[in-house]
Amino acid sequence: MAAVASVFVSDGSTAAGGAKAAGGDEKSTNAVQWSLLRLPDIAAGAYITSCSNGDGVVLSTTVRGRRFALKAEVLVHSAAPPDSALARERKVREHLGRNSNIASMFWYTELSLPAAEVLTAAAAASSADTTAEEAAAFARGLISALPADHSLRRRVADAASAGATLTLRLGVFEYGGKTMAGMSREGAVWDAATIANILAGIAAALHHCQSVGVVHRDVQPENILCMPDGRWVLNDFGSAALADPAELTVPVSRSNVPAPGSPAFTAPEVHEGIQAAIDGRATAIKYAKADVWSLGAVLFVLAHGSHPWPGATASARDRRRGTTQRLFAPQTL
Repeated sequence: MAAVASVFVSDGSTAAGGAKAAGGDEKSTNAVQWSLLRLPDIAAGAYITSCSNGDGVVLSTTVRGRRFALKAEVLVHSAAPPDSALARERKVREHLGRNSNIASMFWYTELSLPAAEVLTAAAAASSADTTAEEAAAFARGLISALPADHSLRRRVADAASAGATLTLRLGVFEYGGKTMAGMSREGAVWDAATIANILAGIAAALHHCQSVGVVHRDVQPENILCMPDGRWVLNDFGSAALADPAELTVPVSRSNVPAPGSPAFTAPEVHEGIQAAIDGRATAIKYAKADVWSLGAVLFVLAHGSHPWPGATASARDRRRGTTQRLFAPQTL
């Protein structure tokens, strides 16, 4: 039987025992009434855009004519559901609320179900819980669409044999435009006015983040979107963290080593802090200043067409493994 831990919707309502969403976005929720949608509505026509060999998968989905990014995690556990990137991002999003310069999170759900129900359609269908059937069907489609050698396939099979539990976490995010990096690859020319608009939009986003004690930790061209209405917005808070509100620092240690972000756009003090944590020297990284440094590196690339130092590494997207295999047949919602 699936237990619905939370459903988060952008219109400030509460569904299935979830938390009330911060802020509210009237235009978005009028177009898509998230609190009325079920998982099959959101999953219809979804396809994988990137998947590492861990627990997380990023998909693209279209809901009532609008394109969104769908982040999914399938977590295998025997006791309480573990912490994860998507769960941490949801906490960060609750602090952020709504801001026109930040790509919004519209919907989040977390469900737990026996691993056997993911592998056996008959087991899921025997449940009286409709939500359990929907979650199992989605997870089953997701697992089957992964590459044959993906480690999550093996972990789910092992979990089913051991009678373990899976937790499925899903988040739907605003993704109606193009990334700055993608536009560069397509040959975009960045004139002074466009660069000024990008700088103003992302600087405003960082100002809002810091005003509520959030640091992004991965400001780079793949995480800057140009929306259809011309807004430049900061996207992907999967690496973000809640910081000390006074100093906007994040403590790190050997037991809490943060991800390095995108090396070509990461401030030197972040690399130094991470190395100190690996070496067993507890420290605190001033990520607020580091985020501004990263925006400066983005500005340099826009203005000069190259990185501020030779030998800059590839973007995070270039290191990810992707597929465009469709999960479910499209349907009219």
